[in-house]
Amino acid sequence: MKDNRTIEKLAYSVREAAEALGVSPAFLYRYIDTHIEFPHRRLDGRIVIPVKRLTDYINAGKFD
Repeated sequence: MKDNRTIEKLAYSVREAAEALGVSPAFLYRYIDTHIEFPHRRLDGRIVIPVKRLTDYINAGKFD
């Protein structure tokens, strides 16, 4: 039996976050490198961006 429930994401990949923000992944990688306060974590060689912290960061007007 197929389960049609969806799981809400807790974190985005850089590509997903870039798409949500309307910027390119390359831009977002550079932004992360130059803005240490940008909410992200490195896990097993990947960068993930917590959805709630990204939303808070945007709402605080910090993404320029």
